[in-house]
Amino acid sequence: MKGNIVFIMPLIIAANCFCQQTHFTQNLSLEDYIKKSKHQKTAAWIMLGGGAALAVTGLAIGIHSVYDEFGTVFTSGHDDRSFVAGEIVFYTGLASMVGSIPLFVASARNKRKSMAISTYFKIERYVVIQNNGFSNQLYPAISLHMNL
Repeated sequence: MKGNIVFIMPLIIAANCFCQQTHFTQNLSLEDYIKKSKHQKTAAWIMLGGGAALAVTGLAIGIHSVYDEFGTVFTSGHDDRSFVAGEIVFYTGLASMVGSIPLFVASARNKRKSMAISTYFKIERYVVIQNNGFSNQLYPAISLHMNL
C-alpha cells in the first residue's frame, strides 16, 4: 500500500504542474467592448426578427393545417395530425425570440463597460485680464471620463 502511494503521489503532483491555465483574465480595450457590443446587438436583432418570421410562418402553417384537419375528420373520419410541422416551426421561432434577450442584455453590459472610462483630447478656454480687458486663452487638455 505504501508503495502505491509513493508511486501515485508524484504522478498527481506532475499532473497539476503541467496543466493548462483555466482561469485567465482578458483585458479588452474600449474598441473591443464597442465591437463586441455591436456584434451582439446585431445577432440579437437577427434572432428576434428571424424568430418572429418563423413564429408567424409556423402559426400560418398550423392554422391552415387545423382547417385541413377539420375537413378530413368530417369527410374521411380519421385524424391525420398534419399540423405538427407548424407547431415545430412556431416553437422554434419562439425559442429564437426568447434567446435574443440574453444577447440584448450582454450587448448593453458591454456598451456600459466601454463607456465606463473614456479619454479624449479637447481645447479648453480660460479668461485672462489683459490691458484693462478680458481675453480668452486656449489651452490643450486631456479629459478622462469615468462613469461610477
